[in-house]
Amino acid sequence: MAVDGESATERRGRFGPLRPRLALRRPPVAGPSLPEGTTSAALITPAIETIEAHGLRWIQIERPRLAEREWLAANFDFHPLAYEDLVSRNQRPKVDAYEEHLFIVLYFPAYEKATGRLRAMEVDLFVGPDYVITLPNEHFVALSRLFERVETHEDVRDDLFAYGPAYLLYRIVDEAVDAGFPMLRAMGAKLEDIEDELFAGRSDELVRDISNVKQEIINFRRIVRPQRLVYRDLERAVGRYRAPDLDLYFDDITDASERMWDGVDQRVGHQPPRQRHPARADRLLRAHPAADLRGQHVGHERRRPLRR
Repeated sequence: MAVDGESATERRGRFGPLRPRLALRRPPVAGPSLPEGTTSAALITPAIETIEAHGLRWIQIERPRLAEREWLAANFDFHPLAYEDLVSRNQRPKVDAYEEHLFIVLYFPAYEKATGRLRAMEVDLFVGPDYVITLPNEHFVALSRLFERVETHEDVRDDLFAYGPAYLLYRIVDEAVDAGFPMLRAMGAKLEDIEDELFAGRSDELVRDISNVKQEIINFRRIVRPQRLVYRDLERAVGRYRAPDLDLYFDDITDASERMWDGVDQRVGHQPPRQRHPARADRLLRAHPAADLRGQHVGHERRRPLRR
């Protein structure tokens, strides 16, 4: 507030330098007036995909925006803390059990096409007595393909929807977990190629390749490791929606997670270079210790559970 008789210099002394006023490049354009109580998000059609069969709904919301979150709030009575977690994103993997529903945060390894790098794909889920809602933060190929198969093929839809929300949840998570095994095989193939090039005497040209594969393995481990405990929590929490004869299915997800972890961390499946080519491997590893990452790959798939 200006004081009577106070000069501009004195005002600058009290409030700091005065900022010059910037002229607008163009006059603001007035938009259409909204009805009272209406937000701009209400004018955007929510991108909601729904499949319904056997009294059960699978709702898929990819990259949820404000419009989709408002649609959820209008159609479901979820706990406020679950909504808060949905908005904040980048949550730790977890299973929150509320009175009327479950809220689940899971992460899966996925390749980013633009950069070719491995990153974590976040998928949030709500599970209730007659619905499963999946909310991937980006386009998740494995999830989208499963949704498309269920939508297109009636026999697949009947198989997934006939046994309640717990079995549908199992098949969704099972599909997402399975998508990680081809990535392990791809890392193994890269390591084999690098190893062959190193043994052929072209090691100086492969330092960057070794570093890239090492970073992929580190990222893969970082994504997979915390999921192991979450799958055990999920197995317990989903019991309210699961028939007793479905217990083995969720055991299978836990088993898959452990197999994947073993494949990265315990060198299961392929022999390390030192066992297959002892003399050459010793020379290689002395010159390039990073090549020892070759033994951290597993190439075989886990067993598939019997379907009802």
